[in-house]
Amino acid sequence: GRILDAGRLLARAAALSSPGPLQLEAAIQAAHAQRAFTGVTPWAEIEQLYDVPPSRVHVVYNGVDLARFRPPGAGERAAARAEAGVSADAVALLFVGSGFERKGLATAIDALARLPGEARLLVIGKGDVSAYRARAERLGVGERVAWLGTRPDVERWYGAADVVVLPTIYEPFGNVH
Repeated sequence: GRILDAGRLLARAAALSSPGPLQLEAAIQAAHAQRAFTGVTPWAEIEQLYDVPPSRVHVVYNGVDLARFRPPGAGERAAARAEAGVSADAVALLFVGSGFERKGLATAIDALARLPGEARLLVIGKGDVSAYRARAERLGVGERVAWLGTRPDVERWYGAADVVVLPTIYEPFGNVH
């Protein structure tokens, strides 16, 4: 398989004034219309790696608390963005995860460097950010990254974001949707 060029993809998404899910999907398809992507489902990988017959593998999908993870109410989006120093007209990219290397934070920072100056990256998660701060500074985007640390209110930040980025190297059963 081929790894998506996250910078090009995010640049297309950022170019949309108020991208909705269908607009983002169309941008992705347009950016990669000449390519075919296939993926191995996590359960197929388990079947292959451990020689387990498909009839013995049962998938339990992650549940989503719809009362907690809902569109933001009046003022909630603006308040969260203001707290992170993100203007109302900026494109806010959200990265959520711990284990920054495996989750692909370096790729998210590299992509941010390829986006217009109004784009911002919000980083939520646990771990040593020093190497990633240095990378952002070296690429000239240090002021465009908000390091929010570990948060008990992650749903608030989903509501503040325009795009969720998940450039993970390996994520068999992810919780970020």
